[in-house]
Amino acid sequence: MSTKDLFVDCECGVRTAVSAGMAGSTLTCRCGQTIALPALGELRHIAGRDRHVTNAAELVNKAINSGRLPGTTCVFCERPSSREIRCEVVCESSAQKQTFLGEQGDLLASFLRILFPLPSVSASDEPQTVGHNTIVRPVIRLCHSCQATLGNPRETKTLRKLMDMVPEYSKLFREYPYAEIHFVNATE
Repeated sequence: MSTKDLFVDCECGVRTAVSAGMAGSTLTCRCGQTIALPALGELRHIAGRDRHVTNAAELVNKAINSGRLPGTTCVFCERPSSREIRCEVVCESSAQKQTFLGEQGDLLASFLRILFPLPSVSASDEPQTVGHNTIVRPVIRLCHSCQATLGNPRETKTLRKLMDMVPEYSKLFREYPYAEIHFVNATE
């Protein structure tokens, strides 16, 4: 959700746009009245959004878990279809960050331990995990005749084309433009 989607209304009738970071604080309306801003979940609710969904990946997972997605029809022709294409979308992934300090780093750490006898000063070469994994496992319904028209759903290009036909999945790729798509399986 973008910041422009959040707002509060003053008793005087003026609507003021607010940012997520302003949640829980106060602001002064141009009429002079002080407005207490609610918690972020409530600001989202006022804006007509889910209180707890903060990104497209959460939106897609919630729709899948609730049974709203994948629906019951082919994404292309909208005829009833029980055939499912399952895939995995890696939106973000964690990485290992390696620090190589070598002999100079060991010497510096030894010197710092003498000056500052703190246990946290170290020249460790242990890798550090940065970031986190955000993975979505969408399901797409595609009938046999449409698959013949569109091509092999195992190909990334075809999967992306199919997923762009579903608004929630399309939003996922707008928010995570470098997401990786992987075919998992197809059911009949």
